[in-house]
Amino acid sequence: MDLELVIKDGPHAGARLALPRDKATCLGNQFGDADLQLHDPSVSRRHAIIELRGDVCLISDLKSLNGTAVNDEPVGEGQVRRLVPGDTLLLGKTSLELTDRSLPLSGSAERQPAGPRAHSSSVKLVKGGATPEGAIRKRFRTGDTDLVPEPERAKTDQIYRERLERQLNAIFRMGNLINAERDLDVILAIAADSVLQVSGGARSAILMLDEDTGELVERAVRTRADLTGADEFSVSRSIVEETLRSGLSLLTTDAGHDQRFTPGESIFMQGVKELMSVPVRTLERSTGVIYVDTLGGHETFAESDMHLLSAIGHQLGMAVERARLVADLEAVFVGAIRALVRSVEPAGRCLAGHSERVTSCARMIAEEMGLSPEHLAEVELAALLHDLGMGEIPEEILSKAGALSDEEETVVRRHPAHSVDLIKRIDKIERVARMERIIDAVLHHHERYDGGGYPDGLDADEISVTARILAVADTYDAVISDRPYRETRSPEAAVEVLRECAGTQLDPMCVGAFLAVFRDGGLESGPR
Repeated sequence: MDLELVIKDGPHAGARLALPRDKATCLGNQFGDADLQLHDPSVSRRHAIIELRGDVCLISDLKSLNGTAVNDEPVGEGQVRRLVPGDTLLLGKTSLELTDRSLPLSGSAERQPAGPRAHSSSVKLVKGGATPEGAIRKRFRTGDTDLVPEPERAKTDQIYRERLERQLNAIFRMGNLINAERDLDVILAIAADSVLQVSGGARSAILMLDEDTGELVERAVRTRADLTGADEFSVSRSIVEETLRSGLSLLTTDAGHDQRFTPGESIFMQGVKELMSVPVRTLERSTGVIYVDTLGGHETFAESDMHLLSAIGHQLGMAVERARLVADLEAVFVGAIRALVRSVEPAGRCLAGHSERVTSCARMIAEEMGLSPEHLAEVELAALLHDLGMGEIPEEILSKAGALSDEEETVVRRHPAHSVDLIKRIDKIERVARMERIIDAVLHHHERYDGGGYPDGLDADEISVTARILAVADTYDAVISDRPYRETRSPEAAVEVLRECAGTQLDPMCVGAFLAVFRDGGLESGPR
């Protein structure tokens, strides 16, 4: 990603502020020392921090006078929010939009507008009478024709060419996004947004087959932002079930002018003008349905729209299958790693169960920070593996009741390097996604935010986000666990330790996320 902030209003509207990678960027007014300065007196000198590291962009408020909001939702004290392209930020009275300069452009030099924004909705499958046969204007099986068929209009028609360009750009963008994405929910949400852009429809829904019940269930639903009314809309069960069963794409007639629809028909009840229903297909079977409709007053669908939507259904089906396969393989791999960690943490040692507890805590912190599913998987693996090298430390040092000597302290401080060495010995481990980042976090989970840690004396944003999260989770578990040199302390006492260490030993942003998790009751007990 190549992210920038675009000022949306005021005398500097249109100005672009590039966000540097791998560092924390302070936003503030022109009177302070902020990295990016906004000419707005309602913005504080040091108003907010945005951090872009890898594919993760995070924002936190710096106790500003007038606050920070993301998509009209305030960012609370100690809260960390994940940002994605398209988000709108409000700092004081200044509105900014986060954009990604790396997204594909159309054939012109200018960036094309994204089209009507959509908001999340929900659907209800309703049972109507059998759909009148004459109401189905077209049945189509994916692969019957080319992706872009001969248009009903002349090729020189300017409106048609502009619409086709918008459609192809949306499909290209969707393909890039879902092929780079591994989280199924995110893939389906991207598809639901793209369907509205491609078709010009009013409402879209992605319904996926529940393998246990055999029923279609909603997974992503979108309604055009300019439509008002109920957040839930109904979908004809007969239409979507025929699509799933037959594997055919269906395009209905203009329902508003077809006398064969009675007022009781499910697709007529809400003023639906036309609808398309296409299968989400793999090479072997249909696994879901894409539904999109138009309402009275909105443009109607052409057969070319159905061909394009059918191509999206096939593309989405392959992406869903890949995401599920990757998830299954990752679950097996993580299970094997857990077994490996348990084998080097026998019950007799003082660290038994430590890695599992740190993993649970670190994942909750990462979720509170809004990290991506890929980053969550990175945090989970790094936490499981972070103390693998402790097995190389002699038992007499780990179980020593008094203070360690300088020599013994040196031996203990080698355990992150031992952990990395053991990880690299795992056959083909380099093929695991983000393994370089995982190894980096394992090596540096004892670095301090103020630069006084080990092994490399890194500080602040020189330390990866994952390593900073591990440091918080590791410190919390160490305080609430029994150690030979001291007794266990209460979770409340551990929280106070983390508060005191914020900004010195620990990243205050990560500590803030931990405190939010703790307030919600996620971390109340220590080892059993």
